[in-house]
Amino acid sequence: DNTHHFIDQNLKIGISILSKHEIIETNMHFLNNPEIYASQKNGDIWHTHNIGLICITTNIVGVGDIKIICLHLLPFHRFKLDINDGRFLSIWKEIDDVLSIYANDKAIICGDFNQNNPIPLLRNLFDQHRFKNILFNKPTHKNTYFDHIVLSPTFIVLKSQVLDSYKYSDHHPCFAGIGLI
Repeated sequence: DNTHHFIDQNLKIGISILSKHEIIETNMHFLNNPEIYASQKNGDIWHTHNIGLICITTNIVGVGDIKIICLHLLPFHRFKLDINDGRFLSIWKEIDDVLSIYANDKAIICGDFNQNNPIPLLRNLFDQHRFKNILFNKPTHKNTYFDHIVLSPTFIVLKSQVLDSYKYSDHHPCFAGIGLI
């Protein structure tokens, strides 16, 4: 069944969600590309690419509908720019606004935020809507904590773990056991 598949080679966005539960709905949110170029140590020129997030709705018997959101944000550090650079502030505001759409849902947000602590940049989500960021016990990418799992207030964290593996990615896999409050 291809009902919830979005494959477009021109998007250059590599995020996906696999679920053993039926996917009832899928939404894509594309964010503004700031069109920034930066040269790398090896002489390569990097260009910002399309970024965004995907949200699926799944229904789990006894739990109800759950929104699962996956995102991959710009690698700010690779462009030698501070995350508070004016070109990025509008993107953070846009991300905060889009994620806040799911404030009244049972929601799990996960992905590479390319930021050790996204809380100060997503004030609406964390302050007003009381989402919580799972803190991991060790770095998820080299010596950084760029990967996050963020939960709506309806969930509690039972355990979290970062595995020592680079088998499929340049980031360590992150896991969380969660329950409903």
